[in-house]
Amino acid sequence: MPELTNRQLADDVLPAEVDELAVPVELNQLLPWHTPRKQLVREKQWIYFARRLIENEIGGPGLRQARPDKPEVRYLTLPGLDYLDVRQLGAECRELDCRLTSTGFQMGGDGNRKIARAKIREQSLVDAGYISVNSYTFPRRFEDIVPVGGEAHRELKSRAPFHIVNVDACGSIAPPGANHQSRLIEALYRILELQFQLKTGAWLLFVTVDARPNSLAVETLNRLCSTIFNNADSSEEFRNTALPLLDREGGDIREAVAEASGEAGARFLRLFGLGMAKWLLHLARDKNWDMKTHHPYCYSTMPDGDETPSMVCLAFEFLPPPPGLQDQFQVVRANPAPGPQFQDTSIRAAEKIRDMANADCLIRTDEPLRTQMVANLRNLLGEAGYGQEVLARIAA
Repeated sequence: MPELTNRQLADDVLPAEVDELAVPVELNQLLPWHTPRKQLVREKQWIYFARRLIENEIGGPGLRQARPDKPEVRYLTLPGLDYLDVRQLGAECRELDCRLTSTGFQMGGDGNRKIARAKIREQSLVDAGYISVNSYTFPRRFEDIVPVGGEAHRELKSRAPFHIVNVDACGSIAPPGANHQSRLIEALYRILELQFQLKTGAWLLFVTVDARPNSLAVETLNRLCSTIFNNADSSEEFRNTALPLLDREGGDIREAVAEASGEAGARFLRLFGLGMAKWLLHLARDKNWDMKTHHPYCYSTMPDGDETPSMVCLAFEFLPPPPGLQDQFQVVRANPAPGPQFQDTSIRAAEKIRDMANADCLIRTDEPLRTQMVANLRNLLGEAGYGQEVLARIAA
């Protein structure tokens, strides 16, 4: 073995240099998720459907009480600095006599101030009883789970499956020119693989991403649109339901898609949302699962007061295969045990995406709703440590 130099020994033994001290960030500014419209999405989409799922699943095989512990709700999220979604879901679980175990991803190393802030916030939620002591946030990018067999993928698999997965991202699901292992959509695909393999009961997926023609790879959009064409070519009912969400009452579906794909705004978000719904539904059906699309929202993150919606908030509920066995050789005369009966979930997807709500418009036109969301957000941020001067700027 060659003799090590002093420099090599130092590199091996000394701690890595850090650019920033691991001191928590000061809570002196409002961030993009500190808005009434974002609070609306948290409460009316994430928490509403999460609570309904938990209520339906309590006592079932996927959420059964194992004495002396309470039923455990497993939640995968990108919690940001404030864990606002975790805090609200934790309160719902406590009210339903469940315990919430949160698994998060937060980009940055141990020397990062944001990670230091996140650790303090997470521990405060443990201490307050909103989440269990088994909760943990990995100091990694969510996209690190893409390589199968990699450390991040193994860590995630050890904590799966989840009752609720919340991919609340700031950017695009597939930016133009991005390497496949750094695309959010690849990480989402890995989550679906794990969930279909390990989950036994219904589960929720929330996806909030930027969706504009210049932020989404053309190839990805085209492949999502191919799922729409596939369904439209085989079902006149689906085609007639899909055309109005593209602002068409009739005509050729391909022409309508081409027209909708060229300009940012609500129509593009509806196109993207329908493509995502159909893609996810195809993946689910391949594993004999079903999927229900729930009510989506959108809002604007455009600069200079431009209210063109650019962010889409999608919600999906995955339903496990029916319990019955298919006897292809007909040895028995009994019919398979039936699963739950649902309407055509492709038609439902088109109808829900068609009725996408603009959170900015709702907050602007419904004063009681706006007042309530502002008050709820201020309470959450005040509890998280933000001062009155910052809170007074919310929706001012």
